[in-house]
Amino acid sequence: MKPETTNSVVGVVRHRARNVVRGCVSLLQDRTILALSVLFGIAAAGLLWHQSRQRSRLVESIALQQAVLYSEAIPTCKARSSTSTQNSRR
Repeated sequence: MKPETTNSVVGVVRHRARNVVRGCVSLLQDRTILALSVLFGIAAAGLLWHQSRQRSRLVESIALQQAVLYSEAIPTCKARSSTSTQNSRR
């Protein structure tokens, strides 16, 4: 082979190799963006689910605390009511 032909063959091979590498990088970037988007969506859904569960637990906890306070307040109100009724009858 002549040196000129060798240089042009090497140039063509380099050019095709660059195109293949660019194509692979482009596919990798496209799929990476897709994969990251899917992972972000899953993480966001997981956070929303967790927040919803925490909110439900908080509401349940507050309701139980209020029920305890209410059950403690009823006998006190009854006692005061009966005492005031007895005082007003005298």
